[in-house]
Amino acid sequence: MPRTQNTDLLEETREVAEQASGGPARKGAEERRAEFTEIAIRLFSERPYGKVSINEIAAEAGVAKGLLYYYFGDKQGLYVAGLQRLAQEMQAQIAAAAESGGAPLERLTLALDAHLAFIERYPEGYRELLSGAMSHPEVRAIMEDERRTLLEMVLSGLPPEVPRGPAVTLAVKGWRSFVEGAELAWLADGGLDRAHLSELCSRALYGAILAAIAVDRKA
Repeated sequence: MPRTQNTDLLEETREVAEQASGGPARKGAEERRAEFTEIAIRLFSERPYGKVSINEIAAEAGVAKGLLYYYFGDKQGLYVAGLQRLAQEMQAQIAAAAESGGAPLERLTLALDAHLAFIERYPEGYRELLSGAMSHPEVRAIMEDERRTLLEMVLSGLPPEVPRGPAVTLAVKGWRSFVEGAELAWLADGGLDRAHLSELCSRALYGAILAAIAVDRKA
């Protein structure tokens, strides 16, 4: 290796060691991780994964890229950490909105609006979140938990006279897929404001449940 490359490598190693060493005047490890993750979220939310480099993230953070490798292993590790953070934030916002309502269907409406507000804020991040959930077990687990929460919210909000047959349960699970598809189409094409998209999703749920009740009665 040429001398200049050796010098650069030694300098970066020294800088990483200094930045990671802690000390009273330095930020804690968790605070640093959170700071780097926030920068990654912002950049990955603006552009797809392949168009964001580890060098760019390091430059935004004002650190040597080796420090990002120190905390996250590689770019993929930082990407997954960002997706986890996004998924957890989305889940927390949905839960907070749901807990602020009264009747179950009112809570569902609030949760759905919070979900749409989140993806409106992080459009590219949400696309990455859905695609990341397909390939990263940690992200998939958080997304599945969010889907399960909405499913339970819908089922618990149904009037007592509505039978909980297999068609109803399938309809509610399928409705969640419809919502995700409608959201992605909305991000790509627009055409509705957030309130009308929320109403569309709610009406689709009611229609799906009514159809499922008819199927369960015949089965």
